[in-house]
Amino acid sequence: MTDAPSPASSTLAEQLVAHGRNALLQTLDEVARDNGFSHPEALEGMRRGAIESHDELAGLRDRRGFENARGLTASRISLVHEEDLEFTIRINDLARRLRERCERELGRLHLRYMTLLDQSDDAALEQLPVGPETACCALRALSDAAGLDPASRLRLLERIEPRLASGLNTLYAQLNRELESRGVEPKSLVRGNTQTPTTAPRGPASDAHAWGAGSFGELHRAAVTRLGGGSGAAIDATLAAAVREQVLGWLDTQQANAVAGGDVAALSGSDLGPLLGPRERAAVDALEHVFQVIEQDRKLAAPVRSALATLSLPMMKLALLDPDMLDAPEHPARQLINAIGECAHGMSPSANAEHPVCVFIKAVCAGVLRDFGRDAAVFEHALTSVERVSAERRVLAIQLATASNALAARIEREEAALRFASKAIRALSSEGVPNVVRGFLEQHWLRVLQTTLASHGDKSPEWRNQLMVADRLIWSVQPKTTPEERQQLLKLLPELLRRAADGLALVGISELQARELLAPCMQFHTAAINGQAAPADVPYAAPQPTLEFGSIGDGPSLKVLRLNGAPGREAQANAELAALAVGDWIEFSLPDNRRVRGCVGWIGPGRHALVICDPDRRGVMGVTIRALERELATGDARRLDPTPLFEAASSAALKRLRGGAQ
Repeated sequence: MTDAPSPASSTLAEQLVAHGRNALLQTLDEVARDNGFSHPEALEGMRRGAIESHDELAGLRDRRGFENARGLTASRISLVHEEDLEFTIRINDLARRLRERCERELGRLHLRYMTLLDQSDDAALEQLPVGPETACCALRALSDAAGLDPASRLRLLERIEPRLASGLNTLYAQLNRELESRGVEPKSLVRGNTQTPTTAPRGPASDAHAWGAGSFGELHRAAVTRLGGGSGAAIDATLAAAVREQVLGWLDTQQANAVAGGDVAALSGSDLGPLLGPRERAAVDALEHVFQVIEQDRKLAAPVRSALATLSLPMMKLALLDPDMLDAPEHPARQLINAIGECAHGMSPSANAEHPVCVFIKAVCAGVLRDFGRDAAVFEHALTSVERVSAERRVLAIQLATASNALAARIEREEAALRFASKAIRALSSEGVPNVVRGFLEQHWLRVLQTTLASHGDKSPEWRNQLMVADRLIWSVQPKTTPEERQQLLKLLPELLRRAADGLALVGISELQARELLAPCMQFHTAAINGQAAPADVPYAAPQPTLEFGSIGDGPSLKVLRLNGAPGREAQANAELAALAVGDWIEFSLPDNRRVRGCVGWIGPGRHALVICDPDRRGVMGVTIRALERELATGDARRLDPTPLFEAASSAALKRLRGGAQ
C-alpha cells in the first residue's frame, strides 16, 4: 500500500486519514478484480461510493451525528421496491458479519481512529471511516455501476464475502501497525479520562495505563489506598516471593478441596492474606469484591452464579502471579467472565440447572477449576469454547429471524406506510375541518392510505387518487355559498361516495358499513346543497392507540406485537431504541401481561420494526418500534444491560467500596 500524496500544509492526522482511505480503496479494488470486475466504470463507481462514505464518517464526531446520518439514509429506502429492500437487509447483515470476522483488529483500529479524528467517547464502531460499513457502501455502488439485476446483486454478496473479510482483516492489521508506529494510541474510554488526542510519539506509560483501563483498574487502585499500600517502603523482593509461593500453595489446596466438593476458605480471612505485598493484597481484595457482586446479581440464573463462583480461586492465583495481569481488559480471564455473561444473556433468571446453557457453563467453569495450575492458557481454551457457544446462540437468533424476513419486511413497510399516511392526513386536516370528517379520516381512511401506500407507493396513481378522495371529502362538507358551488357538489357527490366505498373495501369494510361510516358526513352534504348552515358538530377525541398481539401471513405466520391507531406527531427518537442493534437483548410485556425476553435478530432498514428470537426455544416474534416506544414509556420494556459482566461487577464493587469509605 502506498501513502496518498498530501499537501505540505496537511497535519499528520490528515495525512494518516488520507493514507487509510487510499489503503481501503486499494483493498476494495483488489477484492473486486479478484471477483471478476474489471470494467473501469464499475470500479470507478465503487471507488466513488467508498470515498463518499469514508469522508462522511470521517466528519462525524459523536454517536448522535452517526445516528442522524444513518436515519437519513434509512429514510431514503423505498417502501415498495422489494428487491432493493431485500438487498439492503442482506448488505446490512454482511456488514455485521464482517465486523464479527474482523472483531479483534477492528476494535483496536476503531479506538485509534477515535484518537485520530478526535471523536467523542460514544462514537459507534459502525462509524469507523475504513470499516465494514464503508466497504458495503462501496459494494452497493459497485452493483449499481455494473448494472447488476436483483438476483445478481444478492449472489455478489455471497460470493465476495470470504475474500472481502480476508482483505479487510489484513488491511486493519496493517493500519494498526502503521498507526502504532506513528504514535497514535487507542483512545481510553475510562470515565474522567484526561487524555488528549495526539499523534505525537508515545512517552512513558501514564499512571492510569499502569493501573489498567476500566472499572477494575480503579477498583484495584482504590483497594490499594484502602489497605494503606499507596506509599511506604517496599517489601524485600526475596521475602515477597516466598510469601507469594506460600499463598499460592494454600490456594492450590483450596482449589483441590473445591474440585473434590469440599469446603473452601476465603484468602482474606486467612493468616496468609495480610502477609502479601500491598498491590497483591489489593488485587485479591478487588477480585473478592467482584465475585461478591456477581454472587448477589439476581439478574443471573442461580446455576450460572454458582458456576462463576468456582472461578474465584483460579483468578486469585492469577492475580498473585501477576497483579497487573487482570487490569488488562483483554486478558483471557476477564474476557472469560464477560463471555459467560454474554452466553447467559437473555436467559431467564429463574432458569434451572438442567437448562442447556447452565449445564455448559458449569462444565466450562469446572474445567478451569480442575485444570488451572499456573498457565493462563487454560483460560484461553475455555474462552474459545464459550465464545463459540455464545456466537452460535447469536447466529441462531439471526438465522431464525432471517427465516421470517419476508413477513418482517411486510411489517416494516406497513409501519412506514402508516407513519407516512398519518402525516398526509394531518396535512389535509387543517383547522376548521368538522370532527365527523376528521374522525372518519383518522380512524378509517388512514387504513386505506396505509394499504395503498404499502402496495403501490407514494408515486402511484392509486395513492394520488386516495388522497384526492380525502381532500374532496373535506371540501364537500364545507358550506357552499354560491349556486355554482352547490351544483358542483351535487355533480361530484355520487362519484365521491362510490370511490370512498371502493377504498374502504380494500381494508375489508363492506358497502353497508361504508354507508354507515359516511352517514354523519351526509348531514353536512344536505346542509351545503340546500344552502343551510352546517349542522352542529360532534365532539371528537382521537381514540388512544392500544397494543395488539396477533399473527400475519398465511401458512408460515409471524406473531407480531404492534400499536394500533394513528401515530402521533413525530417526537424525538428514543435514545435507547436508537442504540438498539442486532444481537442485543430486550424484554417487554404482551397485552395479557406475559413477559417476553429475546435477542434482536433483525431490524428493518427504516427502524420501524424488528424481529426478536429465543435461541433456546426457537421462538420468533415481530415487534414494531411504536409498540416498544409505548412500553418503554410505561416501564414495561427494557433493553438488557449490554455492559460486559466483569466490567459491570467491577463498577458495582467500586461504588460499594467508595460508599463504604464515605
